[in-house]
Amino acid sequence: MTVEFMDKSTIVFSMLWVILGYSICFISGVVLLFPLLKKGKLRLIGINRLFALIVIASLGYIILSTYITFLSELNTSLFFAFGILPFTAFLASCFYITSVYSHSKSIYLFLTGIGYSITCLLGLIILALQVKNVMLFGFINLSTTVAQFCFVFFMIDFEEILKHKNITAFEV
Repeated sequence: MTVEFMDKSTIVFSMLWVILGYSICFISGVVLLFPLLKKGKLRLIGINRLFALIVIASLGYIILSTYITFLSELNTSLFFAFGILPFTAFLASCFYITSVYSHSKSIYLFLTGIGYSITCLLGLIILALQVKNVMLFGFINLSTTVAQFCFVFFMIDFEEILKHKNITAFEV
């Protein structure tokens, strides 16, 4: 929320601080999820391998094309490139854990990944195009709030999910 305040406030904050704040947020999220990342093993066999490759390629294309399109507008390509890495790692962690663990609470992590995807990608578009639309800002703030609450709800049940033995292996 502090990063969003810096981004939306009338006080002029350098974009460096905003991206640094989001990067710290995403890195800490990956660190918190690391025990689940170590425990899960995803085996893709047959048609599921093709499906996983299509999903990974499409997400990678959306993220990279959005950033590459607007990097020339923002004139800070190297710094934004370092900001992409924690964002992509956090999204990959969220979607990987959601696909591997069949626990009912893992839907919260999926909603967290979707919410932060909306927040960061639409936020970048708004920043690059200088769009001043109150409804769009409200939608971005709503998606961030939902993502944060879902991540907290997931972390409340983290020990239960970590002890859960039913790990899904996608096999045909």
